[in-house]
Amino acid sequence: MIWGEYPSSIFPDGYPVCSILGQMSCQPTILLVEDDPNDALFVRVALRSIRPDVRLVVVEDGPEAIKFLQIRNQSAEPAESSLPDAVLLDLKLPMMTGFQVLRWIRNRARLKDLPVVVLSGSFDERDSQAAYGFGANSFIIKPCSVDNLRKTLQHICERWLESISTVGAGKPAKPTVAECFTPV
Repeated sequence: MIWGEYPSSIFPDGYPVCSILGQMSCQPTILLVEDDPNDALFVRVALRSIRPDVRLVVVEDGPEAIKFLQIRNQSAEPAESSLPDAVLLDLKLPMMTGFQVLRWIRNRARLKDLPVVVLSGSFDERDSQAAYGFGANSFIIKPCSVDNLRKTLQHICERWLESISTVGAGKPAKPTVAECFTPV
């Protein structure tokens, strides 16, 4: 079940959904894969306060994330084929882990350049290394305060949403290790 799209009343009709295909003048979209409704709410509130133009779609587990991406990856309809501009992915999910979702994303040709930011409560260095090994663009430890979450999301938006319109064919440039964001 997709339980977190912004109501249509927040955004006027006529905003097409952005995709990694590089359409211009469109509403950026982030897919949040998060099973904890409190964490999802904090992300929604923080994101809305800094970037009300960003459409946030929330799914609560790995199979729902795959279903959401698969429909958009395979559909011939332009509106349905719009992929999110970035994915915020928790690691500890029911039914399948964030690592499994990440591996699935990176094994799809059309999704391989989709920015995936792991947003996890894990302080385990092995989780960070595994996430990068599976192709995460960034690994961020979930901030404990809404203010720090705002700062983190601002950085994510600047790095992964802003680069879409500035890099050729709409594909974000891969960061160097030195550019990867560290927790606030």
